[in-house]
Amino acid sequence: MLKQTADNIYIATAAITADICYCVLSLQQNQKLVLSNTASTSAINGVSIYCNPKDLSLFSTPEYNLLKLFTNETAEIPADKFIRETFHQIAELEATPPHNIKALAMIVQIIIHADEIQQAAAAQLCDIKAANKKENPKINDIITYINANINRKITQAEIGKKFFINKFYLCHLFKASTGKTITEFIATKKIDAAKKMLDENITPMDVCAQLGFDEYTNFYRLFKKHTGLSPREYKM
Repeated sequence: MLKQTADNIYIATAAITADICYCVLSLQQNQKLVLSNTASTSAINGVSIYCNPKDLSLFSTPEYNLLKLFTNETAEIPADKFIRETFHQIAELEATPPHNIKALAMIVQIIIHADEIQQAAAAQLCDIKAANKKENPKINDIITYINANINRKITQAEIGKKFFINKFYLCHLFKASTGKTITEFIATKKIDAAKKMLDENITPMDVCAQLGFDEYTNFYRLFKKHTGLSPREYKM
């Protein structure tokens, strides 16, 4: 069970299986989730998950390797609203076999979400690297333009016309610099913005409208493709 101290520090430690356990020292904002393949690792100002990687192999596929976050001894991820609230739910479960199965499923959700955060951070790093590429100075301007107009529909043709670049060359140049096509890059930026807005309690319908989606179904499909959750599920 989750216990609260006088200092608003939440504490919970539990073994979900013989080789998967977690430790919560705090579930406040601006703290870290520590993923580790070393059992001795403890949470500092945040939460930690220890996992013997072989126990996650059942949840991995050739297309999606759930073990990649455990390649190094430890990985630190910002503990956002989804991670904190899911840990609240896990820690409130009773330590019985049926609840342990539910807790394990939630731990897997947290690990998948942590991987998405890592990917978003990697995409941001690509932005920075692309902006610093001296041989492609226009890429920085294009990224700035996309960021400034993320609240509406942006097309590759529009960007090509704006920056006087043939759309086919633009596609090649942008992917070579960032590792993503323009369509993928814009989609990632929109979903990152959507998650921040949902964390701020903006309704999914309003998020859809404010990010320039023509139809809610298009927003819904893209959000679920990137996060594995519907906008309403993410907001819960």
